[in-house]
Amino acid sequence: MGNEENIKELTALISMMDEPDENVYDRIRQRIIDLGEGALPSLEKAWENAFEEFTRQRIEELINTINFESIRQQLREWVDANQDDLLKGALLLSRYHYHYLDIKRITHDLGQIVQDVWLEMNDRMNPLEKIKVLNHILFEVYKFVPTRPPQYTLQDYFIHNVIDLKRGSSTTLGILYLIIAQSLKLPVYGVNLPYNMVIAFLENNPGHYIQDPENDPVLFYINPFFKGMVFIRKEIDRFLKDNKIEPQPQFYTPCNNVQILQRLAAEMRMMYEIEGDGEKVEGMDQLIAILRA
Repeated sequence: MGNEENIKELTALISMMDEPDENVYDRIRQRIIDLGEGALPSLEKAWENAFEEFTRQRIEELINTINFESIRQQLREWVDANQDDLLKGALLLSRYHYHYLDIKRITHDLGQIVQDVWLEMNDRMNPLEKIKVLNHILFEVYKFVPTRPPQYTLQDYFIHNVIDLKRGSSTTLGILYLIIAQSLKLPVYGVNLPYNMVIAFLENNPGHYIQDPENDPVLFYINPFFKGMVFIRKEIDRFLKDNKIEPQPQFYTPCNNVQILQRLAAEMRMMYEIEGDGEKVEGMDQLIAILRA
């Protein structure tokens, strides 16, 4: 909590969770929220020990509120200063559904995959050879597979599930692929192609490409949904034509990590809507607004 006085205050506040006067309870509730994430361990213990459903519901609502406020604040900070860390951003969205994630274990498991790719890769390899190594480790050694529509479920949109279960949607597989490739310093960026998030392998610095695409062209594209299949611009032309989609510049050019998270958040929102979870949809709307600000 920070100090002994706050701990004593929190203990007293939690003891009044069955307060019948709503006006009084609103003040108790707000004070606990003001104490922030430090209040969560005590609230969780109180929830476990509470017998009355009324009290348990109040405590659960407080836990959810504090967690959500924490995620919103951390997402704002990520947009402002930490967006290079795509894994952190994706995990923040996972935490919206799963309050408690073993970040250390997730990071370790992902790091093992990165190390296995790194051990097979060297600077003498050309870009295609490097992608071949990455594809081999990811799809043949670790056996990551896509969940194909219409079998998508909400679980396919949480990055920690993709790492644990070795399967995911087009977007989450693309995010995983990007995180690994960028960890290996490969010049790759996501591309917001409709229905499929693909990846562009760039000749030089990705940031420079976004500012001046004519001087830094895409060497080739990668589709993680099809085991890292490599293709060229003409294939995007054909895909758009076949699906009767008007070509747009963003279907060919790299986007930044905030735009990638916008895509993931929008797809998560859609899944909550399909499930009829209006409360989660409203929460996702708030997170999407932060990403678009």
